[in-house]
Amino acid sequence: MDTPTLSTFDFTAELWRFIRGRFAFQAKQLKRVTEQPLAQCYEVLAIGHGFSGWRGMSRVLDAMCEIDRLHQITEHATGLDEYFKKESLPARLGVTVNNHIDEIHDDEECVHWKTFEQVVSRPPAISGVDHEMEAIEGAISCHPLRASLFFKAAWIGQGAPWSDELMEEAFAFESNLSDLWDGSESKAFLATRAIFGSHPGERTGYWTDSTVMVAEFNNEVDRILDFKRASSKYLGDSVKAYRLASVSAQLSVAEWRIRMREVHSEVIDSCWDSSFTASLILVNAPHDALISFDLTKDSASQRYGVPIHQFVPRTRAYAPSSVKAAQLGACMADVPMIEPMTASDIEEAGLTPGQCDWHRVYTI
Repeated sequence: MDTPTLSTFDFTAELWRFIRGRFAFQAKQLKRVTEQPLAQCYEVLAIGHGFSGWRGMSRVLDAMCEIDRLHQITEHATGLDEYFKKESLPARLGVTVNNHIDEIHDDEECVHWKTFEQVVSRPPAISGVDHEMEAIEGAISCHPLRASLFFKAAWIGQGAPWSDELMEEAFAFESNLSDLWDGSESKAFLATRAIFGSHPGERTGYWTDSTVMVAEFNNEVDRILDFKRASSKYLGDSVKAYRLASVSAQLSVAEWRIRMREVHSEVIDSCWDSSFTASLILVNAPHDALISFDLTKDSASQRYGVPIHQFVPRTRAYAPSSVKAAQLGACMADVPMIEPMTASDIEEAGLTPGQCDWHRVYTI
């Protein structure tokens, strides 16, 4: 029987290196618009994303990387009691987040990043094993926070559709910069477009949030799914996306990205039961990673005020290298499980063997 070769590759470090690289790319895009020194652009970028500055934002990224290691420790390490006695940094950070989570992430689902900066800058010393559960609960509490960071690192310039979650991040960024620049809305608009590769107000799709347009959207999708040869004057290549998702087809991220450009913003972030987040796959995942989407229908909704058919990513996907597997993990709200695949795994998954070093990315 084939057994996967254990890897010493640090997937957690690579995942957060990738996210930091995305923010570095955004800072360079901002420099092109403002013509300011790159160091200043890093500061503006961080403030736009809700932090006190780049130093504080960098501290948060480092802390999130360490907190993610708690999941690795609880999954794979033996002798947890001994581990927690050592006052490790991941455990200390988990405890301090758990102690302050209500201040960091309020009842209205707002993340107060400046508070998070302060909290992780002074993690408490812990001793004994009494804090093990607090540390783990703190790490779990960080799931929506890490997802927010992944949305902030998005780049729409590849043609992926805007989702509601992405639009919220972009408009918050624009508002923060408008305040920073004494109400200069035009300057903030240009900076937002530079950072994300597009601006939500420039969406070229036909769909709006009006009840009439959403009803028309739902009618179009119903017709596409009921009549296999149906086309659509509105949905373009997204007709193929609906058909392929209806049979759970496995495609590259690049192919999904092309086929989903005209979908409504509410059909790719409405379902959070899945490990992967659809819009993050379309903006952040490696173009040659492979994933399947399913379609779910909100059969309980009898009104046409919302899109009824929604795309839900399968709970596992495949990447052709260890580095790209870590990058694919940056499309999950939960901490990913990443495994190298054996020859029999590759055959069973229907992947092409050969030059690629296939890895499976999933969550329990």
